[in-house]
Amino acid sequence: MIWGIVLAAGLGRRIGGPKALLSLDGRTFLERAVRAFTEAGLEVVVVVNPVVDAAVPKGALSARLVVNPDPDQQNGMFGSVRLGVCEALKLGARGALLLPVDLPLVTSEDVRAVVTRLNAGAAVVVATPNRPIIACFLPQAREAGPVMAMPANEASTEATAR
Repeated sequence: MIWGIVLAAGLGRRIGGPKALLSLDGRTFLERAVRAFTEAGLEVVVVVNPVVDAAVPKGALSARLVVNPDPDQQNGMFGSVRLGVCEALKLGARGALLLPVDLPLVTSEDVRAVVTRLNAGAAVVVATPNRPIIACFLPQAREAGPVMAMPANEASTEATAR
């Protein structure tokens, strides 16, 4: 199964708070991201920071929340990517779509289009220019496992090289 991973651990210092909690048309960016994945039929892992974790009522999202206690660590977003991918792999994912929470216009139709391409054999799908969408991959145990097990300060460079 392909899982959706929402990257929502940023602190949003430049805008005064986490982007995950910003609203558009009555829904938070986080709700919109989770909804895009769930309406497309994906199971979801959301990586949040402690502020977002405290702000989201327990059980309010149809997603598995993982807290990144230090989103400002040396590797930045890669730490959250790693947490999300490790959780999805642990839950049986054979692939994943990564969606930064600050792309609130991504829809379930966009997600379904990417999933269709992945299921047809694509390894990476690049979205259309007007929808800066989702980084996606199909992790193979022999490739993803060792990268995810590396020390954090080595993993981002190694993952990029692979």
